[in-house]
Amino acid sequence: MERYKVEKSADPNKWVCTDMIHNIIIEFEEHKFNETQQITFTGNQHYDVMQIAKLLREMADWLGENHYTKIF
Repeated sequence: MERYKVEKSADPNKWVCTDMIHNIIIEFEEHKFNETQQITFTGNQHYDVMQIAKLLREMADWLGENHYTKIF
């Protein structure tokens, strides 16, 4: 199973990236990732601040490597 999934949001100007393992969703406007990201945790996991920072950085790194034109 792939860790991340990217798909269009219901809003035509936005994208949704889901971490399928950790149940984290980031929704963002196309070309405005840093300015518009909205983060949702959908699972029952409890993470400390450092774990959250690491998971979100990994997700942003993956988006940058695989979907650069969507985020910037």
